[in-house]
Amino acid sequence: MYHDKQALLAQGLSDFGVLLVAMSHRFDVADLETEWDQIESVRARLRDGKPLVIVPVRPVGVNKSSESSIVECVTNSDVLIPCLHRLLPAQLKLPDIGPLREVIQLTYKKVAREPTMDLIDEDSWQLRKHLRFVKRKAQREDPSTESR
Repeated sequence: MYHDKQALLAQGLSDFGVLLVAMSHRFDVADLETEWDQIESVRARLRDGKPLVIVPVRPVGVNKSSESSIVECVTNSDVLIPCLHRLLPAQLKLPDIGPLREVIQLTYKKVAREPTMDLIDEDSWQLRKHLRFVKRKAQREDPSTESR
């Protein structure tokens, strides 16, 4: 159920109470690293030295896109699905980058890797970008027109 501030204040909640309600609907990253570690394809990818989020190789001179694609989301579906399950309890709010960075760093540590902060940042922003793309496609009820 969506809560708006005026309705909550009208019910007698204080500003602090409204803040607590808003905070309770944040994207929860707790134990996400454990969930990813239980997925064989994710664990194998990380043990092979690959990044958590696979980014397509782009031709020289082509900058990375600010938009995701269906192909990218399908490629990373093993990482995305546990995150997508957490969107509904969070009222479709995307994860904050800070907690996402922390959980991604813990994920790498579980497979005894010491990633650079650049890799952690790249994975965090790419994952959030893919989640935003899937969320937008679902909200628009926009079917896939791209081939895999």
